[in-house]
Amino acid sequence: MILDRPSVYRYPQLAKDPLLTGANSANPSNRLWAKVVDVLFVYLVSLAFGMLLQAAHFIAPLLLFSFMEQWGRGQSPGKWLLGLHTIEAPKGTPVSILSAFIRNIPVILLIWGIFCSGFLGWLIFTIAALVAGFESYFIYTLKTGVRVGDIVSNTRVFDYKDEHTKFIEQFLKDEKRI
Repeated sequence: MILDRPSVYRYPQLAKDPLLTGANSANPSNRLWAKVVDVLFVYLVSLAFGMLLQAAHFIAPLLLFSFMEQWGRGQSPGKWLLGLHTIEAPKGTPVSILSAFIRNIPVILLIWGIFCSGFLGWLIFTIAALVAGFESYFIYTLKTGVRVGDIVSNTRVFDYKDEHTKFIEQFLKDEKRI
């Protein structure tokens, strides 16, 4: 069975939209919650593997944040859950491993700061938290919703509704009626 090409190939105009002044953007709250889901997922995996091997606390976040979007063809677990998709602009292809690593450096450092002890851990965590806050500010204030990681790695995040996202939305609407 041949898998359908990722949806991003069907929307080349999203890839051509200017990075800083374009009209297309993802829902800022969905981006934030998707990142929270991803950070919790990576933190728990790092914690679990860290019980077996101490170095896994540092290797797992690096590998997972670099490969998650690649494995999901532009969607990490949080983006998949909330209906978001990451592409490389202006090609319109799913994000590469290098771009995924670059755009996630702040959250990788954030998790490393949690697992480091002493002053070094506090310093790494504080710097990463400040950068993450700065990026969140850009997501909410810029028209396109890009963050520094998107600019440096030349990526875009946009809303993408597929069958599972529509199912989740319908489920939530049905739950509100009860």
